[in-house]
Amino acid sequence: MLHLPQPSNILYELEAVEVSENKWWDDMISQPKLCTYAEVKTRGDPNTLACGNLNRYNRSLIAKLLCGISPLEVETGRYARKWDPVKCKYVKIPREERYCKVCENTQVEDEYDLRLVCKELEDTRKECYAKYIEDLER
Repeated sequence: MLHLPQPSNILYELEAVEVSENKWWDDMISQPKLCTYAEVKTRGDPNTLACGNLNRYNRSLIAKLLCGISPLEVETGRYARKWDPVKCKYVKIPREERYCKVCENTQVEDEYDLRLVCKELEDTRKECYAKYIEDLER
């Protein structure tokens, strides 16, 4: 004999999943470390790393950027300290002072700087974009 779940149980389970997903989403977007992930992630879309034709190294780099564990100054500077002569102690470096060390600009070294601003990476960006466009046209 086939036993089917009661409709009320199915609705309850679907509602529980939706409540859980909404809580996860709200928690995720409130975390500064996950700002990049929140920027590119949309509800219900498949994981972008699982869909692309990327090698392991590139998937790892993208995952690090999305998870907030990249070697960018905006992340590594979170653990650095600088001397504050007024307070006579070492203090955390504020996010807005975690400058790009590659171009020595007063731009915060974050994903935006990496992708669009840093002058030292301009040639590399052009090569990457050209390859990306070439891959799209195939």
